[in-house]
Amino acid sequence: MDCKISLTLAPPLKKSFFDFTIHTINNSERFDTDKSISDAVAIIEQSKYLKLVALNFHIGTNIKSIKPYRKAIEYTYGIYKRLYRKGIKLNIIDIGGGFGCSNINTLNLNDVASTYLFNKSPSNNRTGGDYLIDDIANTIAVLNNKLEEEKIPVPIIYAEPGRWLTASSQVLLLRVLNVEDGKGDKIYCDGGAMNISPLLLAEKHRVENISAVKKEKVKNYDIYGKLPMPLDVVAKGVTLPITNKNDILAVWDTGAYFYSLSNNFGGSRPAFAAINDGKVLYYKPKETAEEFINSFKEKDD
Repeated sequence: MDCKISLTLAPPLKKSFFDFTIHTINNSERFDTDKSISDAVAIIEQSKYLKLVALNFHIGTNIKSIKPYRKAIEYTYGIYKRLYRKGIKLNIIDIGGGFGCSNINTLNLNDVASTYLFNKSPSNNRTGGDYLIDDIANTIAVLNNKLEEEKIPVPIIYAEPGRWLTASSQVLLLRVLNVEDGKGDKIYCDGGAMNISPLLLAEKHRVENISAVKKEKVKNYDIYGKLPMPLDVVAKGVTLPITNKNDILAVWDTGAYFYSLSNNFGGSRPAFAAINDGKVLYYKPKETAEEFINSFKEKDD
C-alpha cells in the first residue's frame, strides 16, 4: 500500500525586518532549490511505499496582503508544472492558512517597542484583508486557466482557513479584579496573556466594558491579568467607559487560539460555553482546585 505524501515548499518571499506575519527562511537556508526538489522527488519515486501526490506551503499568520500569497502560489504552480512535464503527476496543492482576520492586528516590531519599552498604545492601521480570499481565488483562477491552455490537469486546491473562519465566533470575558486610578490608569483582570493566550502579547483586539451603564465619561486604560508581571497583558491603551471592580470586559475575535492555548500557569483554566440563539449547547466549568492538583498526579497504568 502506498503512503501518500506531500512535498513542503518554502516560497522565496521578502520578509520585512519589522513584520512578524510572514514566516520564511533566508536563501542561504533554503532546501527547496531545483536540485533539492529533484533529489527529494527521486528518493520518493524510488521508494516502494511512498507516493508523491501534493505540494504544500504555509507562509505565516494573520497576513492581510495578497502579495505574498500571489507570489507563493505562482511559485508553487511553477514547480507543479515542471514536475508534470517530467512525468510526475500530482493532483493537490495545499496553500496553507494564515489568512488575515480583519478585526485583529498583529503587532510589528515598532508596535512591540512602543508598547513594551515606551508604554504607548500600538497603532491601529492594519485592518485590511476583507477581500483577501477573493484575491487568492482570482489568482488561482488565472493560473488554472493557463494550465488548461497548456493541457495540464488542474490541481485540487486545499486551504487551512481555521482561524479566519472561527475568530469572530468566540469572545473572551474577563472579570475586573481591581482598578488603579491616577497616572497611567490600570485594570487588573482574572486572566491575561500568561494563562489565557500568549497571542495577547502580539495582537491588538477590540475590548469593551459590557457592564458599563453610563458611557459618557471615558478613560484610557492599560489592561493586565492577575499575575505580578508586565507580560501578563490583555491590551494596552484601550479607551473604555469609567471601569470598576467586578465589571466584565469583552475581548472580541478570540476564536481558535485562545481557549485552546489556555493553561494553569496563573491559576485555573477558564470556563467555556458554546451558545447558539440564546441556548447553551455546551458548557465546561472553570477548572477546580482539585482538578488543578490532580493534573500533576501520576496516573495508574
